Amino acid sequence: MNTSYKVRFWEIRPNKSKVRAGKVVSYTVRWTVAGREKNRTFQRSAQAKNFLSDLRQAAKSGEEFDVESGLPLSQLPKPEETPARTWLAFSLAYIDMKWPDAAPKSRDGLTETIATVTPVLVREDACDAPDTGLLRKALRKYYLAPQDRGRPRPHEIADALTWLERASLPMSEVGQAPACGPL
Repeated sequence: MNTSYKVRFWEIRPNKSKVRAGKVVSYTVRWTVAGREKNRTFQRSAQAKNFLSDLRQAAKSGEEFDVESGLPLSQLPKPEETPARTWLAFSLAYIDMKWPDAAPKSRDGLTETIATVTPVLVREDACDAPDTGLLRKALRKYYLAPQDRGRPRPHEIADALTWLERASLPMSEVGQAPACGPL
């Protein structure tokens, strides 16, 4: 991590942009870290003032600033101690939320959609996936629908689901999912 003590602050700048019904004002905090300009925009003046105050206090107390993000080290996000939520875990939680109020056709569409997308939302080094048809069958018949999760699973279905649980992408990486092959 590249850090610096060389920080300079500017005054908060109000921004006016035309929106259909009138003008919207936002407020931008500007500063430099090791000569690199940084900025952050807020909807309210008080938010911008508080953020700038936090930055100034960190500089005054002699704290190092991260050159990439422009933030003092104390304000950098901490690495999560708990494992990241995976696409598969997110999908199950989503189904559990929607299931009670969904009509039967909607339930079927929900499990069909998730079973179609899930096999490609896996880690790049996990492209040695079980057959896509087997994964879809495992998801649709034994995993996604709440009433099916307790059903006894054949060995190949259990292995496919175990692989999928290990290989599922963290939600933070879903936007950059690799293409392991056709659906």
